[in-house]
Amino acid sequence: MELILISAVLLPMLVSLWALIDAIRSDFAKDINKLIWILVIICVPFVGGVLYFVLSRKQKVTA
Repeated sequence: MELILISAVLLPMLVSLWALIDAIRSDFAKDINKLIWILVIICVPFVGGVLYFVLSRKQKVTA
């Protein structure tokens, strides 16, 4: 039962939290992209986090 709870609730929550922290700390080419990603991660928790990690690499500014 605990394994189901961990895999169904905690892991998606951790992915979303990790994506949110990364989005806040990252620099983007356009500031509006940062705001959009934060809203997507918050409004669509697990899917938004996965999409962020897959699609946002091209929009980030690298040092």
